[in-house]
Amino acid sequence: MSNVKVNRFRVHYAWLILIGCCMFTLAVLGIVNSCQGLFLIPVTKALGISRAKYSLAITIQGLMGIVTMPIAGRVLPKYNIRVVLTIAVMIFIGGFSGLSLCRNINQFLFLSAILGAAGGFLTFIPVAVLIGNWFQEKQGFALGLAMAFTGIGGAIFNPIGSYFIQFYGWRTSYQLLGIISLLFALPATIGIFRFSPEEMGTTAYGSFKAAGNYGLTGMKAKEAFRSSSFVFVVIWCISVGILGGVMYHIPAFVSQWGYSASFGGTIMSIFMLSMTLGKIILGYLNDKLGEVASIAIYGTFTFLGLACFLMSGRGAMWLIIGAALFGPGMALMLVESPIIVRKNFGNADYSVIYAAVSMLFNVISTTSVLVYGIVFDKMQSYVPVFAVIIICPLLAFASSLISFKLTKNDFV
Repeated sequence: MSNVKVNRFRVHYAWLILIGCCMFTLAVLGIVNSCQGLFLIPVTKALGISRAKYSLAITIQGLMGIVTMPIAGRVLPKYNIRVVLTIAVMIFIGGFSGLSLCRNINQFLFLSAILGAAGGFLTFIPVAVLIGNWFQEKQGFALGLAMAFTGIGGAIFNPIGSYFIQFYGWRTSYQLLGIISLLFALPATIGIFRFSPEEMGTTAYGSFKAAGNYGLTGMKAKEAFRSSSFVFVVIWCISVGILGGVMYHIPAFVSQWGYSASFGGTIMSIFMLSMTLGKIILGYLNDKLGEVASIAIYGTFTFLGLACFLMSGRGAMWLIIGAALFGPGMALMLVESPIIVRKNFGNADYSVIYAAVSMLFNVISTTSVLVYGIVFDKMQSYVPVFAVIIICPLLAFASSLISFKLTKNDFV
């Protein structure tokens, strides 16, 4: 440890890692993932398929990511993270752009599977691992800010995507959004990312104020998976995963009430902006108030947002308020989940444990996307969906609280 140079850089390299993570999440989650809902109506009309079949493509994408997530959790610590993520980005965004060439649903499903397999290396694990490795102080803020760029990307590129679709068609729009995504992702994966501070001859930000073995403390994966607290982490994942599928149906939900695609894009932007601000504030609240208070506050916002969606048949204002309040629900999913895992199980086997948790979350989230599409096809309304899932914020709070009570150590 004596050879490690703590002050080698005037500005700690952790902040450059954070910038890279922001660029990465904007490209992968903020543009590619967040804009997929815009294509639901034009693609289903052009290919003559139901919304359930389009939702099946997103479900297959998620399920393939589930298959590769455990692989990513073990590969990232062992191999050059820049090489692994650059290859994954090229396949992921190439698959997304390739959807523009599809002439039938089978081609669409095939490319969605390829896109999803690459996405397992990109969507949740890398940023959580990098932030955890590089930040010991301000970890909540850094994670919240990095994840906020999913919302920033969505808020900026949902209206742009709607414009592209309206004036250039959905096929060209897939290609344009793919090119833009590459311009943000590749500089981060090729030039910025380093797996750990040791690669740069430095230490994690704030490590000079922390215990020397902080990065090595925690449970091994087998021990964590057998613990009672993991059961409630699973319930947490189920609760927030069910909420995660809503995002892909928001534009279609708005159109259910007869509003234009442009207004649907506006509602999606409001949702993305609230999610963006919510992530930054949530990270700050975790650092200042702790996990329990943060989850309680944000769970309340999410519950109220769903309640507003249930009232949205009474006017556009309910959609606007609902989107603004529901945004923090996604912040809980993306920011709080890594913090809960690290608090319960520590850093010793974090990438493996978090990969398993992310895998479970994706099973629930992608399945819910399909279920919501089936419900709409059967009932011609999304209201029954919101009437059922409104209980999820309450389950999320209760399960997280119990997991903290059961865990023997606090690793955060």
